[in-house]
Amino acid sequence: MIGRHRIAGVDFSGARNAGKLIWIASGVVADNALRLETCFPAAELPGSGADRELALPALVKFLSQETETVVGLDFPFGLPAPLVREKSWEDFIAAFPGNHASADAFRESCMTAANGRELKRRTDVETKTPFSAYNLRLYRQTHAGIRNILHPLITQDLARAIPTQPPANGKPVLAEACPASLLKAENLYPSYKGPSAEAAGARESILKGLISRNLMQRPAPALRGILLENKGGDALDAVIAAIIAIRARNDPTSLRPRDSLEAIETRVFC
Repeated sequence: MIGRHRIAGVDFSGARNAGKLIWIASGVVADNALRLETCFPAAELPGSGADRELALPALVKFLSQETETVVGLDFPFGLPAPLVREKSWEDFIAAFPGNHASADAFRESCMTAANGRELKRRTDVETKTPFSAYNLRLYRQTHAGIRNILHPLITQDLARAIPTQPPANGKPVLAEACPASLLKAENLYPSYKGPSAEAAGARESILKGLISRNLMQRPAPALRGILLENKGGDALDAVIAAIIAIRARNDPTSLRPRDSLEAIETRVFC
């Protein structure tokens, strides 16, 4: 167990207008559930904006300052082992920008190395994540997350990522989170993204389900409104990523890789 009570979750995006699409939820652990305190888009961070080139550095700065927090981040932290040339995960992160200058080059390189197949990590199979890390719907998110978020935080030793790295005092603890996998495991996976009345009702159903399962406490009315009114479901996904951060915090196996494969591929928490 990681002895920290501050919790955050980030629903990530690598899109050009990432500042509008990335949402951050933060709070504390109370009675082993999330007590939500804030939920807002990355565009509202100091020095940020809607544009990706502003939002991602602002997010890195925000995370680096969350020194007593366990953070769930919704993007792949690694690739299937056959696609990793480096001997360690840290070396993989350090070499990533030089190996993959753009998102399109990243996907092309992975597809070529995998003979046109979309390979999954063992942890993706175990947790039933929807896509390969370089799937057409995910590759930009993976590329931006590793290149623009993990690379500066890990190479500058501003944060630690579990289970590959042991936590350290005064540094945030990062965990790869998959909200879709948690919702599937909890049988709470209706179609909840979009402006329709049905999607809005699904978001409300998910929120009620998270509360009834004691995964989070009932949020304040203003926060509840944000979670239900955000049509893309990004605010709700950020909250789910924070809930996953609590699970990672409480998991005694999260402090070290299970084996050499996980040391390279890392682990999805859900």
